[in-house]
Parts: sequence; structure tokens; C-alpha cells
Amino acid sequence: MSANLLTRPFLVAVLAAIAYFTLGSADARAQAIEGFALRAENFTRVAPHGFGDRNNSWAQSMIWWKGNLYVGTTRQSLCGSMYGFYLLLVSTFGKSLADTFLPYPPLDPDLSCAPDPADLSLQAEIWRWSPTTNLWQRVFQSPATIDNPGHGPPAPPRLGKKLPYEIAFRGFAAHKEPSGTEALYAFGVNSTILWDRNKLPPPRILRSTDGVTWTPLLQTPGTFLEDLPFNDDHSSFRSPASFNGKLFVLSGPVFGQGTLIASANPALGNNAWFQASATGQLFYEIQPYNGWLYIGGFDPQNGYAVFKTRAEGPAPYALTTVIPPGAFLTVRPAKSVVSMHVFNNRLYVGTATQTEIIRINPDDTWDLVVGSPRFDGLASRWKYPISNLDAGFGHTLNDHAWQMSDPYNYMYTGTYNATTGSRNDPVFGPLLQHNMGAHLYRTPDDWYYSAVTTNGFATPSDPFGGKFDYGIRTMASTSYGLFVGTANDYYGTQIFRANKGPSPAVDWPVRLEIEQTKTGSALLSWNAGHKAVSYRIFRAEILPIAIRDEVSYGGIGAPIGSKVPDTYVGPYSQIGTTTDLVFNDLTVLTGRRYMYYVVGQGSTGALSDPSNLMTFPLLLPPVTFAQLVQEVDLWKQRQRFRTPDTQGNTVRQIVATAKTQAAACQFAAAVTTLNPRTTSRYLLLPEVIDAEVLLSKMVRRLQLYARFPTLIQTNEFCASAP
Repeated sequence: MSANLLTRPFLVAVLAAIAYFTLGSADARAQAIEGFALRAENFTRVAPHGFGDRNNSWAQSMIWWKGNLYVGTTRQSLCGSMYGFYLLLVSTFGKSLADTFLPYPPLDPDLSCAPDPADLSLQAEIWRWSPTTNLWQRVFQSPATIDNPGHGPPAPPRLGKKLPYEIAFRGFAAHKEPSGTEALYAFGVNSTILWDRNKLPPPRILRSTDGVTWTPLLQTPGTFLEDLPFNDDHSSFRSPASFNGKLFVLSGPVFGQGTLIASANPALGNNAWFQASATGQLFYEIQPYNGWLYIGGFDPQNGYAVFKTRAEGPAPYALTTVIPPGAFLTVRPAKSVVSMHVFNNRLYVGTATQTEIIRINPDDTWDLVVGSPRFDGLASRWKYPISNLDAGFGHTLNDHAWQMSDPYNYMYTGTYNATTGSRNDPVFGPLLQHNMGAHLYRTPDDWYYSAVTTNGFATPSDPFGGKFDYGIRTMASTSYGLFVGTANDYYGTQIFRANKGPSPAVDWPVRLEIEQTKTGSALLSWNAGHKAVSYRIFRAEILPIAIRDEVSYGGIGAPIGSKVPDTYVGPYSQIGTTTDLVFNDLTVLTGRRYMYYVVGQGSTGALSDPSNLMTFPLLLPPVTFAQLVQEVDLWKQRQRFRTPDTQGNTVRQIVATAKTQAAACQFAAAVTTLNPRTTSRYLLLPEVIDAEVLLSKMVRRLQLYARFPTLIQTNEFCASAP
């Protein structure tokens, strides 16, 4: 920071006037952090790899039910998938090409795939953790009693070889039945990705009332649940949910997309189940919310959509479109919804293949939280990511926002990170090494995301985790902490548990913001971290990379050999230190993209966790008074103001008064007028959180302008100044 900016007489006078409301005040910090934020240090592995068997490769499903945690596994996921794709290549291009480009068994030294795929260990399992004993117990293993039918040339019938009914359990759901019994249902995946689907029984649904004894539902030939005539590749159930007295689940191929089926008395199996959505409609995720069943769509060409239904009257149930295909993104829209979660009275939707997060309000208006800006044609306004983070949290190789949960009043998003497959690549491996493994991000309010881990909780004591734990597949928030289950095809899934821990020696800086100055530099500012006496500024470059094949990625009509235009976040390096709460990065280059975070340092040298992440150049424009007025009008239209001022006149007047004061260079008065706490009296949850953030952002801009009037780009402050 140049000395002349810090010693201007004008600056000294203004700072004296507003000294009581400084950047990093205790009040601002208290408003930014509520509840308890889990850090990487809070996560402890609580089960051995694969529960002692590396063939348990994914913790595919997880639920807390009647005082115990249940985990359903997928067996040898990558080995089975590789053989399935090998067969597809053989049937399409011939064995010679398949052996050249995608041989089976794969050549990966960390994979243990049986040379004869009929010998793969595929019996899916259900494990239970009890807090009273702190022990894991296997309560079910799929029986290997089905004759292996083969798959035709080059996979003839395997005489004497047996297959299990389930190679995975893809979902759990607790459901209260008409008798009043609450039962736990487990939804299976069969092995038709490897073998002849016409000669294998359909996947099963298991039921238990005690968590130990599991009974398959009846699937008698000729009944709905056995035939499922609407789908000739019925091999998987996905995303079950109990809603309005019925149990719902998606039924389709192993890739996940499916048709909605349901039952009011699911324990009966057979014809007690029925098709709940129209034939041809494909979905990926479902979630009850606000008295409706919300359904996340799958469309590899036009992009995902979100629908809702009351699930009443005759089936197929009528659907109402909430989010149109692609969510208005016209270039490479995300193809499917892969996660849904209700938090703070909003429904959060996470997507795959151009990962983004949106949030849906109770009135079905919606906001972009993470993802690329786009124009909303219905609302006639731009939607920007309120977190200022692009698709994949800036790292598009984060291919899924795979799972969400909300312990201790923070929301967490775990990703599937596609970098692990390049770990042995001599060119790309070194570039991506620091980013390999699942990512986990947290936020208290959707506006500020911090990285909990970007390397799969890597630790030197476990060489088979970290980069090999490439996805956070499941999460469950319980009274005994947050449980996280990983996808690790190489050495077996891991289960981590996180509880509240002691306060850190130095708290991390919060609410990192960036202003693009008139000269093009990046002016960083943040709220103080408790016990921090100085700060270290870290920066990485967001870089392009092309390692994923467009065809296998799902590109429609893509030429063979074409690559996906991905991005990754390069290694971070420290670019400066300061005892101030601002830092001006004068070294940014035009046409480059960057990611920043700040770390606090205490008087003893102890370091804090990183602040939230911020992208530069900005994806979210700086807040303006004009925007605040627009937001007030939108909150009024949506009836989000409290009685007695349901029209929002008080908040509108607060904004108007502060705008006038700012135009007259009355910064101390404007800051006092915009006190973010005042909005809590007038707005309902959760919009009051957004109002507090927006007003705090404007207060920050006023403070920065007071210090650096020649740097801040605005025509709303000091309008009469020359």
C-alpha cells in the first residue's frame, strides 16, 4: 500500500469521525460467525479403510436412524465400471480398440481388479455404528446366489460363478407405514452394468424394523416392482424420500437418472408400487420442501431443471417447473442435479458437470450461490454468484456438489473431484497434485465460503487416503457430530467424524472482500480475526486445463478426442503481509484470474485457518445503493417484511438517507444509518441474513472510500466532489 494514501489529511479527519465503527469490529465478527465452524482438525477417521475390506469402495448411502448410523457400501465401483465401459467399447468398436484404449483389467497400480471380472468381490454391505459401544457392525451382506449369465461375446456365461443381488446400496429412507410402524428401507443396485440385464433379477428394496434383520420386498414376476416396463435398463434405485404418506424413489440405469415411482404401502412390494411420473421424464434427485416434493432433473443436452409436485390425485403427478432447463445458463449448463438439502428454510440444489449451487426460496424465487453469471430471462435481471465463486468453487474439476449437510448452523458442501485419475500422468499430475482429493467447503450465510479441505483430509499417517478419497459421497449430521463417507476406489471408503473442538489459538479473518480499483488492482479487506496481530495474504491463479475426454464426459455429438475446457486452482503462494485490515495487490495482470484467502497470525506466531475464498476479477459486482433499493422492492413484492411495516418503508428510508449522506461525503453518518443490525427488526428469516450481509458490504465500501477515495470506483459517494 503506498504511503501517500495512508497519510492524507482528509483521510485522518474521516477516520477520526468513524473510529467507533472500524473494519474488523467485534460486532461485525459476531454477526459473521454464528454456531460452530468445523475445521479440518475436527475431522477424525472412525473406521478403517473399507471397514477392513478395500473392496468397499464407496460409502454410497448414510442415514441416522433410531440412535444409530447406517452406511451402505458400493463394491469395487471403478473396477466394475471399467469393465462395463470395456464391454461397451468392444461392442461398438471391436476388441482390439478396447484393449488399446481402455483395457481390462486397468493398468492403474493402485487398483485391485480381478483379471476375470466374474471374480470381482461385489457383495454390497450395510454397516451400523452404535454410539453406546462406539463399534461398527456389519448388519447385512448381499448374498452371492445368482448364476452369472455373462454378457455374450467376449463375456460368455461364467459356469459356477455366482453374483450378489446388490453391488451397492444407493439410498436409505425412513418411512412411517400405514400401520404406524417406522421402517428403514435400503435401495439396491444390481450388476447389469457388467452382465446381461435380461438374465438378471431387478434390483431389490430391503426393509428393516430393527436395523439388523433385512427382508427384500416382494417382486413377483408380472408385477409392477418386478417388471418396471417403462425402463429397459432398470438396474438402480436412487434418492428415496418419504413424503405425504408415500415412499418415493427414482428407478433407472446405474448412471443414476430415473423415473419416479412410489407406494403408499411400500412394505407390500409388487403392485403396491406404481409409476408416479410420466414416461420419458428423467430425474436425478428428490427432496421434500415447503409442503411439496421437489425433483431435480437430468438433461445432458439442455441442462438440469427443477420441478415440484404435491403428489396428489391420479398418477402420473402433475409437475410445476421451478427452475427452467440449464437455469438460464446457455454455455455448458450443468446436466443434472446430484444433491438437495434444506437449510434455513431454503432448498439448496447442487449440480454435476459444471458444478453449481442454487438456493430456492419458499416462494420459488431463486438465487445463484456458486456458478457462472447468467441472465434470467423471466426476471429480466442478471444472476451473479453471491459467493463470488465460479463453477466448481473455481475448480471445475470439482465435478459434483455431491453432498450437503448443516451441523452447528453452518452449511457444508462436499465434492467429487476428478483430478485423482491424473495422479500418475507425467504432465498433468504435478500440476494437480496439491488439489487431489475431495473438497469440503463451509458457509454460514451463502455469501462467504471457506475451504475445510481441498485434499481429501490428507495426512502423512495414511498414504491410502487423501488424493485417493476423491469424493465426499455421503454426510449425516447427528447429535454425535457430522459423519462423512468418502469414495475411494483404490483402498476403500473412509468414514470421518467431526465434533466441536476447542477454539483455535487465532481465529481466521472473516468476510474477505475485494474491490477492483480504478487502476485495476485488487483491494482486499476483511474483518479481524480474534487474537490476530498481523495477516498473510495468499493468492493462486485459476488456470485452464484440458484433461477430460468430451465424449466420456457426456458431450452431445462431440468429436472423438475433443477435451473438456476445465479450470483448476493453482498452488497458493504468499504475496504479502500486513498489520492492517486491507491489502492492495498491485501485481494482478489483465486477462488472468485469481483466488485469494487471508490467514491471521497471533503474537506467538500461531496461524489461523484461512478466511473465505474470493475470486478476482469479480463475478459479483460491488453492492450499490441502487441495488439496495432494488432488493428492498423485491423483498416487498415477496412479502418478506415484518409487521408492522410490511411495505418495507423503514428499510427503504434507511437506504435513501444513507445514500444522501454518502453523496454528501458524510461517511460517519451513513455508516451509522446503515447499521446492519437494524434490519433484524423489519425482515423475516432468511432474508434478514441477506440484508445484513448487503448492508455490511455497503458499510465496508464506505469505509474503504473514506480511506482511499482515489481508488474506489463509484458515482454514488461524494457526488458533489470535483
